[in-house]
Amino acid sequence: MNKMEDLDFADYLALLSSKFQDIQQKTQSLHENASEVCLKINISKTKVMRLNSNIKEQFKIDGKNIEDVDTFAYLGRQEIY
Repeated sequence: MNKMEDLDFADYLALLSSKFQDIQQKTQSLHENASEVCLKINISKTKVMRLNSNIKEQFKIDGKNIEDVDTFAYLGRQEIY
């Protein structure tokens, strides 16, 4: 079975992973690739939602903490887990 790695639509992007290290690496790669084409990730609009995780380590982009949330909206639809 294949698993989804991310969801993309226009300026909406959701990175998915079951491991902290993987999602932190994906986030860092996204930041680096965006920077190469003069794009910047808006940290205030970037959120982390953890499911069934005891890991409390903070996610970061460019040394800045990403806010943890319990719900998020993707393409206008509220997602609650």
